[in-house]
Amino acid sequence: MLAKILAKLPLKLVAKLVDKAPQLSWDLDLLLTEVICDTYSYGIPRPLRQANYSISLVRFWFIYHFLLAEHANREILDIAVLQHRQLDKTLKFIIHASAKGYPPVRYRHWQLFEESEACEISEICEIGEGRADKADIKKGTTTATGNYDVFLVYSDAENIETLEALICYLKKRLRSNGIVIGVVSKSRSGINQHLRVRDPKNNARNSLSITGYLYEIAKKAGYSVDFLSGAYYGRNQGLVPKQHKFFFRCNLFMGSLLPGRAGELYWVFRK
Repeated sequence: MLAKILAKLPLKLVAKLVDKAPQLSWDLDLLLTEVICDTYSYGIPRPLRQANYSISLVRFWFIYHFLLAEHANREILDIAVLQHRQLDKTLKFIIHASAKGYPPVRYRHWQLFEESEACEISEICEIGEGRADKADIKKGTTTATGNYDVFLVYSDAENIETLEALICYLKKRLRSNGIVIGVVSKSRSGINQHLRVRDPKNNARNSLSITGYLYEIAKKAGYSVDFLSGAYYGRNQGLVPKQHKFFFRCNLFMGSLLPGRAGELYWVFRK
């Protein structure tokens, strides 16, 4: 249905739409709840597993495609993740996609940067072919040596202003032409359209859009922005129309058009 609508649009406009929101051309079947959750729940409550396409899986869907795209620059990846639970789910999604016949993400090493000493790294070592180590990102200590091709960063809207220092630190451990993939989750009160960001020169706080802030910290840290977009605009909430591909893609496209109002923000910064 969406393909028919796009076919009627001018080619230049279609190119711009897909360039801004490449997710419109990705295979939605990888998000089919009954397929992806057949062996692992991904923390999705049982009632929500009744939806055809799960919003809860969208972040891993984006990350999977970002990592695949990076194979154009590197045959095999060394990847670091800044959150234990997200590493577990991300790896499982990637492995599941490969098992279902989708292109594999070829990786050599996964590094976990985790503040909590309670994290059981043994669980992660059993997943996939790569090795997983643990480190404290704030202290800058790590059991692994060397740098990385990819960092995965998970944040939330309430703590987004702490990203700048982190992004600067990660650049030291990122290889040339490496990327930082970021996910900003929606807070309970929603992602605010504007933030009050402090200007260090005069200690004043200026109003800045959330996407503007992300572009600003990328520029300050010396990154280029490969991708910055909102994800879905609204959750399914059991509505029948949203069970279909057309409405799900429209939901994703609306999220990209209104990133400040989207359920999550995704971005890729390149060194």
